[in-house]
Amino acid sequence: MKGLFQHKKGLELFSLRRFSTEYDYTGGTGRESSGLSTTEQEARERVIHLYRYALKSVPDIRKNYRLNEGKEDVALCIRDLFERHRNVQDRKLIDMLVFKGRQDIDEVRAQWKGRHQILNYLRAFEEKKIKERAQMVMEQHVKDDNEFIHVPNAILAASISHWKKNKLIPEDISTPKQFRRWKEEEEEKFAQFAVENGLFTREELQLNRQYAKQNNCGIM
Repeated sequence: MKGLFQHKKGLELFSLRRFSTEYDYTGGTGRESSGLSTTEQEARERVIHLYRYALKSVPDIRKNYRLNEGKEDVALCIRDLFERHRNVQDRKLIDMLVFKGRQDIDEVRAQWKGRHQILNYLRAFEEKKIKERAQMVMEQHVKDDNEFIHVPNAILAASISHWKKNKLIPEDISTPKQFRRWKEEEEEKFAQFAVENGLFTREELQLNRQYAKQNNCGIM
């Protein structure tokens, strides 16, 4: 009996250790537990497998969250999220990121994340691309005295390219000056429509524009 009791106690301790290990690796669920990567190659293969899994999920993500962004844009956003951790070398940290990434993708596929959370990822990626384009514009338009062009115009020029790609503005708009003229014309068309249909007065529209400018509420 004493030997049986010791054997049973040993099994309980073994089960407890196993549960503790699985809790660490699976968030307490005990499912899909896996050991740590033993080599850098194994860790790399896990990252590649996760990346492919994420790309295969793109069509469902676009459909389930009713995204206007194209398949390529969503895929590029996913790639950017992976690129953020390109320089991570520690295998334990890589395994942790892979597990967290798998959880995130599964939650998105199950629609446990809100649409606003997905849009936040996409908007952050779009803003990053706009800043990169602005930097390219500034580097391509260096003046004779080696000073860069005015930064707001460079950012606007990069934004115009992005808006044209997504068909938010006409194709024939290429410069900040053309965009500002087009925007003024569109605002005037809306003002006339709103006043004629009793939606707003001219004074109310002016107050709305002032509020939007002060609080940076404009889309463009």
